[in-house]
Amino acid sequence: MNSPSPSPFTGARFLIVPTREEIASDILIPGHRFIPFYAPAIKPRKLRAFMNGVELPRTDLNAAMGDLGIYYSLFGSNRLVEFLINDDRKNAALLTETSEEKEAIVSVFDMARPYRKLGFKPGDGFIATVRDWAKGEFVLIHTPARELLERQDEIREWNERFEAAFLRAIDTIGPDADMEEQLAAAVLDAGPWIIQHPVVTIAQFVNQNNTIGIGKAHEEQRFIHKDLSSVDHVRSAAADEKSGVDSDFDELTRLFMRNELIMTSALYEGYIKDALFNHLGDTEHLDIELFGEKWRERLEKNNDTCEFEALTRKLREKITAAYDREADAYSGPLRSYCITLLEKALNALSDLAEEDRFDRTDDDPDSEDPFTLMNMLVAQIHAIIALLNDPAGIGKDDAADFRESLGKVDASLELLATEGPSDLPRESPPVKKPIQSDSAYLLDVTIDGIEPQIRRRLRVPSVVTLRQLHESIQAVMGWRDCHLHEFLVDGKRFGLPSDEDLGTVADDSEYLLGEVLGIDVSAFSYQYDFGDDWECTVKVVAVETAAGPVVSAVPELVEGEGASPPEDSGGVVGYLGLIAALGGADAGAKAFAADTLGRAFDPRRFDLKKTQNRLVSGIKKGSGHGKR
Repeated sequence: MNSPSPSPFTGARFLIVPTREEIASDILIPGHRFIPFYAPAIKPRKLRAFMNGVELPRTDLNAAMGDLGIYYSLFGSNRLVEFLINDDRKNAALLTETSEEKEAIVSVFDMARPYRKLGFKPGDGFIATVRDWAKGEFVLIHTPARELLERQDEIREWNERFEAAFLRAIDTIGPDADMEEQLAAAVLDAGPWIIQHPVVTIAQFVNQNNTIGIGKAHEEQRFIHKDLSSVDHVRSAAADEKSGVDSDFDELTRLFMRNELIMTSALYEGYIKDALFNHLGDTEHLDIELFGEKWRERLEKNNDTCEFEALTRKLREKITAAYDREADAYSGPLRSYCITLLEKALNALSDLAEEDRFDRTDDDPDSEDPFTLMNMLVAQIHAIIALLNDPAGIGKDDAADFRESLGKVDASLELLATEGPSDLPRESPPVKKPIQSDSAYLLDVTIDGIEPQIRRRLRVPSVVTLRQLHESIQAVMGWRDCHLHEFLVDGKRFGLPSDEDLGTVADDSEYLLGEVLGIDVSAFSYQYDFGDDWECTVKVVAVETAAGPVVSAVPELVEGEGASPPEDSGGVVGYLGLIAALGGADAGAKAFAADTLGRAFDPRRFDLKKTQNRLVSGIKKGSGHGKR
């Protein structure tokens, strides 16, 4: 039976680098470092951390507010008091205290023994692995500073990939989500590689990134795309001082959101400029055209009418006075196109809701949700409008790129509005290569990141399916096929496809090994359990034919080395931590590791006959080996 990981972040890894003050004081302050990697229902003092199988003790610390700022700065000073009150109700008195010298009670990890035992130095860090997300349990592995410094190429790639995921997350869930939700969406969007190979802390990433920033929305901080801050309803303090307009835009956005208007200040600016570009005359009555009488009634009900009229009039006058139609030669037509698309999208959303055409239930998180997909397109349109609002305008070449992008948005809108998400364009299936039915592949399957290595050599007929290869790997690695898996061959993904994949994952039961590998693939990867994240490299050692060694009709185990890591043993980091504990002097850690691995576990031992029997047994339980 295959099942997803038990919770979103179980098995995720992230980097924590204690400050000099923490090392000197023998403590580790949770702070924002553990967000979003623990469930929000967990109180900060209920977080649990383990090293070598032993739980780290907790202690209370009295600390000045000013000294704690660094541990909560990622989410802004306004979250500091909130976090501290959640930690200890006695900190509620801080709400009425403005002095930074006021002391708060903070629950911290007591690190006196680990720091001393590890010879911990400034710059050293911990790779923290989520052991149980719902319970707030983590495993910490010491990572010396020199190891972090040696990973410059990986750091560069990690930053680039995480930046792209962060931007997608900001655009997808919008500016009204809390920073914790934005961060969670970014991490989940980034995928297994990002959360299994942390090279910098989340705070380091945000502080050093030139594209991702922190801005203000509705008096609260949010992560923003610096170049598109107006789209995210956010303007930095520096921009407020520079332009004199942006503070009004913030106020207008606040009114829009408060009155549930599908509108942003950037979009409002776009409507005004569109009217000016198209010689539509006075924009005085634009508000009525955009919002209708029902919005007017809502504004009156909330006593926002006067403020709304004052802000919109002020902004209209400023935009009109500065508008240059000649500079808008390329932006203007595209902005009109954007506004047409936006109105089409909003009408489609309204129609979908009224017709209830799709089976969309909150009880089924995996159900197809056209509303979310449509809103993602709306976010893209908003972003483009914000770019087109730039007074400097755009050039001819840029205009062509914009029009191409808008054409794709338009096509997607049509599909969503008429047919639904199941008809969105999907990736074409992998091309099947010619197969030689009397051949077999000699494959070395090695678990990445473990020394001494854990390797299994298999002879696999070319007519075996990738699904059957997966079952064979499960048998020889001692796993029980309890989690999801995936092959990556020549840039193509094979596994258990779902509707959400949009064709990016091909069904591995429909492809024979020979059809995928042919004669030109020398290596590919196999991943199992997206929580523990066992990553294996599969190397093609040789291609054999019937003229050579006898080719069996089913996979055969030829040789191997290293003991099989048990199911749910924490992936590479967790497994290595258990091995270290098994050979250590700490009795508690040793007992924990022995319970998990087995008391007679020897990581170097490989039993060829026993493993062969396990493979044969697995093949007998399966069906159709050598067939499709």
